Amino acid sequence: MNLRASTLLLLSFLASTISASEAEASEHELPCRVQAWVRAPDLVPGEIIEGDARIKLDGDCPEVESYALGLRLKEASLSKTRIPQPMPGQGGWGFAGRHPIHIGPVWNWHKEVRLAFEAKIPLTAREPNGHDSRGVIQDFALLVPYTNYPPGVNSHSSIEPLREISVNTKSVYEYFAEIQWANGTCQEVLAGITAFQPLTPAETSGETTVKLIFDGRQKLSVEPFPDDPLRSIYTADIQFADISQVVQGSKVNASMTIFRTGYNNRTDEPLCVNLIHSGQRDWPGPGIEDKDLEQTARQLGATNRGRGPIQTDAARRSCRPVDFPKQDHCRECHGVLDVTASNPIWVPLHIDATSPVDFSAVYQNYVGRLTGALFVAPDPSEPMLNYERKMYISPRSRPDDEYDWIPWTKERGVPCKHLSGNVSLPVWSHDSLGPGVTQPPVHYLSPEARAPIFVDSDMVPILRDMTVEERDAMAPVSSPHVSVIPKEESINKYYGSSLAPYVGETWANKVLPKLRERSQGREQDIDHILVVQQN
Repeated sequence: MNLRASTLLLLSFLASTISASEAEASEHELPCRVQAWVRAPDLVPGEIIEGDARIKLDGDCPEVESYALGLRLKEASLSKTRIPQPMPGQGGWGFAGRHPIHIGPVWNWHKEVRLAFEAKIPLTAREPNGHDSRGVIQDFALLVPYTNYPPGVNSHSSIEPLREISVNTKSVYEYFAEIQWANGTCQEVLAGITAFQPLTPAETSGETTVKLIFDGRQKLSVEPFPDDPLRSIYTADIQFADISQVVQGSKVNASMTIFRTGYNNRTDEPLCVNLIHSGQRDWPGPGIEDKDLEQTARQLGATNRGRGPIQTDAARRSCRPVDFPKQDHCRECHGVLDVTASNPIWVPLHIDATSPVDFSAVYQNYVGRLTGALFVAPDPSEPMLNYERKMYISPRSRPDDEYDWIPWTKERGVPCKHLSGNVSLPVWSHDSLGPGVTQPPVHYLSPEARAPIFVDSDMVPILRDMTVEERDAMAPVSSPHVSVIPKEESINKYYGSSLAPYVGETWANKVLPKLRERSQGREQDIDHILVVQQN
């Protein structure tokens, strides 16, 4: 064997040895991966919440000095004020060829995060049975004081390009795990999100009437609404027999009367109407929805996202017919402005069990909103919007005399205008205040507000025998902290946009069925099992 062949053989052997050793090392020295989960029902004022937590370590992790579990409420606000756009060459944006060059700021920013409360409890470093990975599994108990906090996760923002002010507000209840490593470093991992169920008894009762004005303008459309001074105006009176019955998870019947104000030589005719209740938020400025936490908010359902234009097909399927008394029109009456009223219409209104109750928070107010959808066959002279033309005027339309000579038949779409309107309608909590309690919980912005605190799980039976006042004395007084975020730093560093599982859903699907099996039909054994949000 010559020297060249020997050298090649030696290099090949060394390369294979190095590759094998690297592969072996990669199998046994994986990077450290830390995961955490929580299973627990929603937070309710004056209750003891029981759940369990797991922290899992995989890979080549350092030695652990301690574990801890925490819960906090974060509220965040980001506002932007547009600086007047400068002329080319005076700041803002310039263009070199086809590439934009940033040559000056366009927005003034203000970002802040409010930490309403934070509670932590150490966890015992007990290895989970039947698992090869390291970590800890432990039950926990949380004392929730008799204080109303905001309903739950939500996200809302305004990003309309032509607006001078843009506002983004968010809030989230998050469980987190804290690992203190023996090398002196500390790591935090998000373990899940939860919701809060404020207790708000109805403030009013008895018969109530709300007024609604229908409008055909599309909320986010850039198309100008055609001006037609002869167009009829539609309004409605919606009457509830007892407004205190408008509670989460209820179905109430409303008596609705439609009013038409218009000229009696116009042939527009209301066809049907329906009602939808949704949760919306008021905040300091205009806006549209933010997609940042869309998946999380959809999981949670605790604060339903403000809905945009109603989907006309779905709304029309649940419509109730509108019946106007027959009127004799005479020629001498043509062109006279008239007001006519429909016969009363009974319309069912479903209140979702997860609809947020009316609540005032730091950066936003949760407001119940009643939305009405009215479908009207318009007068032929009424101008159409572009989307209506596309919907009702087929590009394949032909003169009537040609349809006998072509394969398809004439499309007979009936033009129908979709009008909508909304008005504030409060919704109350489906839970009572509890036995022996006559006053609603204090508001979380009150000086008397208290914060949740972790307690010994073995003390739960004793704590449940205490009065609300006695348990409240164990909870610390709320001491929120507000941080103003520097402009150059991302608000997500402080707020956290990572998607995490809704712990109430996990608890309802994986823990509650086992508790019910254990109780063998004895409901009194699970009388403190709390309802969680449902999708």
